[in-house]
Amino acid sequence: MKEEFEKLAASGKIRAANVDTLVQLATEGFCMHKSWGFGQIKTVDVVLGKLSVDFDGREGHAIDLAFAPKILTPIAKSHIEARKATDMDGLKQMAALHHDEVIKVIVDSYGNLATTDKVRDVLVPNVVEADDYKKWWETARREMKKGGHFKVPTKKTEAIEYQSEDIPLQERLLRDFTDARGLKARLPIAVDLGKSAADLDDKAAAAEVTLTKLNEEISSHARTQSALALEAVMVRDDLAQALGAAVGEDAPAESAIWDGESKLSEIIPA
Repeated sequence: MKEEFEKLAASGKIRAANVDTLVQLATEGFCMHKSWGFGQIKTVDVVLGKLSVDFDGREGHAIDLAFAPKILTPIAKSHIEARKATDMDGLKQMAALHHDEVIKVIVDSYGNLATTDKVRDVLVPNVVEADDYKKWWETARREMKKGGHFKVPTKKTEAIEYQSEDIPLQERLLRDFTDARGLKARLPIAVDLGKSAADLDDKAAAAEVTLTKLNEEISSHARTQSALALEAVMVRDDLAQALGAAVGEDAPAESAIWDGESKLSEIIPA
């Protein structure tokens, strides 16, 4: 097929720079269009200089070979959309038995666009029923966190990352906790640590790192951001209980924050 495209390029019917893209389109058989989405390439006719593509609602759409590389992006047979078109039953079975493997396919397919919202958009309703998705995602999230390869973001707008290196759960969570910018960003990670307590290798070490930092930041936020400090106290106490650790006698308490609020209101009237 490459030789045929090279002949077309030599005759000036297509650009030489587009040969590799056309080869990918022809050999992989799948593509993405900016407006029409996923497409399956059905025929490639080098004599007429056209290829036909099945898009949703546009079956057998004819596109000139010279124009195709400008509007179509080739995608591999392993892409999640291609898998949905060619092996839906296999994909459903994978989703039922190996949640994290399906996530890996989506991450490989969409890269930095593989947000949690994208995962839902890709899977519902064809692979996972809408009514079952919430439970499915909770299981998938647990598998990803426990597996050691995925970095699951706390924000829906951030992409899920797959790391080839198998990083232990505790190391990953503590790294995320330490790297988080500020108390507000640290709290959801502290919640995750509490939920994952049973799977941590060294709860005492985790408690020392997290509780010390939380106590420090609760104290610094008590007067300036009391609502956040109060939320942090509750998260800290839950985390300490999950890790089987003592909060500490000198740790900032909820009552102290409320007392500080009362004193401040006496100085600065509402």
